[in-house]
Amino acid sequence: KSGKIEEIKLVEQKETATLVKGVEENIIPEIIKNQGTEGVDTLSGATNSSKGVLDAVNKALEQAIK
Repeated sequence: KSGKIEEIKLVEQKETATLVKGVEENIIPEIIKNQGTEGVDTLSGATNSSKGVLDAVNKALEQAIK
C-alpha cells in the first residue's frame, strides 16, 4: 500500500514452535524496523529458520517491486 513493510506473516513453516516464536519475536520486528533484511542477523539456534524467513522476505520484496 504505502510502500512500507507493515506486517510479515509466516504462512507455512516446518519448524518447532520455539524456533518459530524466536523468529517471530526477533527477526520479523527487525525486518519491519529496518524496512528490509539488510543488517538483520540470523537468530542463534535458529539460523536455518532465520535464513528461510530472510530469503522469503527478499523474494516477496522483489515481487512487490515488479
